[in-house]
Amino acid sequence: MTFRAYLIIMTCVSLCAWVGWIVVLHAIDPTQSGFLGFVLFFLTMGTALLSTLTLLGTVFRIWIHKEDVVYRQVVRSLRQGILFTVLFLAALELSALGLLVWWVIILLILITAFIEILLLGTNLST
Repeated sequence: MTFRAYLIIMTCVSLCAWVGWIVVLHAIDPTQSGFLGFVLFFLTMGTALLSTLTLLGTVFRIWIHKEDVVYRQVVRSLRQGILFTVLFLAALELSALGLLVWWVIILLILITAFIEILLLGTNLST
């Protein structure tokens, strides 16, 4: 797959995911839908965030590091997109449960940073 094809596919996925999230947001009543409504909300929001963050991260990295291999930039952007999406969705879920306070946010950020540092130190991150 070429880099151009990757950008086109990721842009389409991102747009479809955001449209799906907006449909879920406006069409589903959380008081009546129960568990399925929350699953659809978090699933569509997670997909939209992941695809958008990965796409923006890749474009930014390619713009900054023009001489580096594109594949490495895509892998790094995907990994960081996953970490940021999990961080955001965890904070959102904790907020919905009433458990999100300032020290929990700091703890989540430190855990995410620690995972990123571990992955940077391994050969798996390329």
